[in-house]
Amino acid sequence: MPSAGTDFPGIDDGTVDYAFSFGCFVHLDLPVIEGYLRELHRVLRPNGGCAVIQYADKTKEAGWKHGASFTDTTPEIMLAMVTRAGHTVFEDDRETMWHSSIVRFGPAT
Repeated sequence: MPSAGTDFPGIDDGTVDYAFSFGCFVHLDLPVIEGYLRELHRVLRPNGGCAVIQYADKTKEAGWKHGASFTDTTPEIMLAMVTRAGHTVFEDDRETMWHSSIVRFGPAT
């Protein structure tokens, strides 16, 4: 089966302990982000799997100054997408980065 571009072919369901992304999700369109979040739900271990994603935060001045190079995401938009994909948010870090934010999450149990 061909890859959809937002999937992780060859990775079995519930086998990933930890996933990390920095500098990628800030540039992805919302439907692509949602696709990856759904796929992370599939591959993360149900009990203890965790993902950390840095994403564009257009509520910050440096975030919106990046213009079209940064996705139109805000913490509210990102957290809603994470939750819709079936995850629980463990940490919502809006302070560390001056142009983006970080979310740590895992499959809802």
